[in-house]
Amino acid sequence: MNGQSEHWNVHNYTIVKTGKTIWRGSAGLTYLGEESEIANSDFFYYQFVENHPGSGLKTVLTGGESARGGTVNLPLQLERLGSISGPITDAERKLIKPDLNGYSRGERHYEKVELSIKAALERRP
Repeated sequence: MNGQSEHWNVHNYTIVKTGKTIWRGSAGLTYLGEESEIANSDFFYYQFVENHPGSGLKTVLTGGESARGGTVNLPLQLERLGSISGPITDAERKLIKPDLNGYSRGERHYEKVELSIKAALERRP
């Protein structure tokens, strides 16, 4: 899944569902502005949220870094933000492409990045 907001580009966020598990993550994140705008950042946080019909928004993956008295080493492009896997729930089995949304959140501002499907693969049992 890919998407872009005013300041960020999210690429290759992946969701893999099997009969028993669900895996999410491995996205890349690129800052679209000038490096000097983020060079002195002391906080960085991201959050991926999915819309689960019947139960609303659910945070499925988060991460970040913070520094006291210094700065976070935040390059313009971050690859493989992280991933998570676990047993698949009944609600997750029912998720379809339009239910999936991604968000990025920063200290200076909050931006929502709508993700679109890059490719969908289905494996039949």
